[in-house]
Amino acid sequence: MKLEDRISANYALLFLVLILVSNIILVYSLQKQSNKVLEVSASDKLKEINSFLDKVGIFSDKTNVLTLDFNPEVVEGKKVIHVKPFNPGEDNYLYVLEIKQNKDSVIPINTIGDTDTEEASMTNESMVELLESYNFKDNVSSGKTINIEKNKYFVFKVSRVIKKL
Repeated sequence: MKLEDRISANYALLFLVLILVSNIILVYSLQKQSNKVLEVSASDKLKEINSFLDKVGIFSDKTNVLTLDFNPEVVEGKKVIHVKPFNPGEDNYLYVLEIKQNKDSVIPINTIGDTDTEEASMTNESMVELLESYNFKDNVSSGKTINIEKNKYFVFKVSRVIKKL
C-alpha cells in the first residue's frame, strides 16, 4: 500500500471515529436534557401533592378522621379525571394511589391511562407490585423511566405517613 493510500485510510478512519464519538456525546446530552425536563416537572408535581397531603394531615389531626376527598369525573372517552392534585394536568400524569392502614392496603384510585389500554387492564394490586419491584426512593423527583407493556413511563414515588395509630 502506498503512503498516500495509508494516510487517506487513516484520515477516513479518524473521521469515522470522530463522527461516532460526536454522535454518542450528542445522544447522551439530549437524553440528559430530556431527563432534566422530566425531573423539573416531577418536582413541581411533588410540591403540589405534598401541599395537598399537608392539608389532609392538618384536617386529620383536628378532626381525628383520615379522609381524602376524591370526586372523579369521567370525561374524554371514559378517561377518569381526578381533581387536583391528582388530575392529569399539562404533563398527562397518571396515578396509582395506595393507602396503607395497619397491615391492609387499599387502592382507591388508579388512573393508569384510558380504559382501553393494556395498563388499564392491569389490576391495582399487580400495578402496585410492579412499581414496588423497581425500589423507588420516596419523595425524590429524579424518578426512573420504566417500561410497562409497550410504553415508557417516567415514574417517581410520593410517600407520607399522615397519621400513626
